[in-house]
Amino acid sequence: MLSELLTQRHTKEQLLAILNEHPEWTEELIDLAVSGRHPEGWRAAWLLGFVADKYRLQQRVGELIATLPDKSDGYQRELLKRIQELTLNEEQEGELFDYAVQIWESIGKIPSVRSMAMNLMLAIIQKYPELKEELTYLLEEEYLSTLSPGIRKGLEKRVGQLLMKNEE
Repeated sequence: MLSELLTQRHTKEQLLAILNEHPEWTEELIDLAVSGRHPEGWRAAWLLGFVADKYRLQQRVGELIATLPDKSDGYQRELLKRIQELTLNEEQEGELFDYAVQIWESIGKIPSVRSMAMNLMLAIIQKYPELKEELTYLLEEEYLSTLSPGIRKGLEKRVGQLLMKNEE
């Protein structure tokens, strides 16, 4: 039922109203988000940001991270948004950092997913300053040239703030 619903045309408000009437569908929504099925998997990942019980998502954070590599750009962005809201253990942070680096280095990906990946890397680097050395090669011109001026400027500002904070 839920899978069929997500393949139909509905407004965000309509989908949220239906999902709020059926909280028992949360697990199925998470299942669809990690499934990779198109287009309902991406839509499920997007909707999780509005309706999901963070406790249930937290229980499945490892699955969310593990599914990142085989998703399309927009799908990855939605999963990264959900993951950034959760608490990760050290192993999960390491795995997420590695995937975020892979996404960032893929200059053919859309800038919004690459920017999201860099934001997650910066959050992890803030927690583990010894990773700061990774930024040197990740901020080379080849990785920045495909970004829009706005995304690039915002990213450079966040990196500068992080570097200044770590020097204190």
